[in-house]
Amino acid sequence: MNYGHGNQYGYGTGVYNHAANYYDPSQEACGSTFASASRSKGLFQHGRRRRLNMVPILISLFLPWAVFCLALTMMSSQIRFKQPWISLLVVIILLVIVLVLGGMAFGAARKK
Repeated sequence: MNYGHGNQYGYGTGVYNHAANYYDPSQEACGSTFASASRSKGLFQHGRRRRLNMVPILISLFLPWAVFCLALTMMSSQIRFKQPWISLLVVIILLVIVLVLGGMAFGAARKK
């Protein structure tokens, strides 16, 4: 199944493998510039796609934003002026949580 629209120079003649769901450059025409370049190891390699876990991606996007919004609300609302110890306590608790999670991330990165 060749879905490439190759021209007279042999460019674009690779095969899209539907079973594996990736482009297979090894099926390109011999002598193609792209065939020899794709076999070299580089930053982008062809092969099976990695699945992304959306839960950690969403947590890493929205959790820091939520922590910032909560800290900003505590330090700029009427709670800070009426009962400052509550707003300061919430901000300190958030700071401790951030420092603990940062320490855990640093420790996990050092083990790698």
